[in-house]
Parts: sequence; C-alpha cells; structure tokens
Amino acid sequence: MICPSCGEWIDEGDPICPSCGAYISDDEEYECPVCHERFEIDDYDDVCRFCGAPIKRRDEFYF
Repeated sequence: MICPSCGEWIDEGDPICPSCGAYISDDEEYECPVCHERFEIDDYDDVCRFCGAPIKRRDEFYF
C-alpha cells in the first residue's frame, strides 16, 4: 500500500509509515479506473478526488 502522506511503499498491516511516521488508517486504497490516480477512500467517498468519476466499490451489487 502507499502512504497517503509521503507516497512511500508500506507493507500491508503496518500501522505506521517507516519513512514519515504517519499513522495508517483502515481506509481502503482505491485506484480510479478513469484517471488511474491512487488514493485512500472511506465509507463517505463516492467520487474520485482527482477527476470526479464515480467510485465503484467491490462490495456493491449492480443490477
């Protein structure tokens, strides 16, 4: 996973970034399928922070 603070790689499950010391939350990391930017999302995010494309979650069902 990528540190949301400094952008360095962090091993899965590490609670603190070894490079900058930032606390790593349990939010899900998401890569936008439109602009391919990566960022952390929480339950309240519904659009990409960079391009505004709708976020498609893995646990949603589409009919």
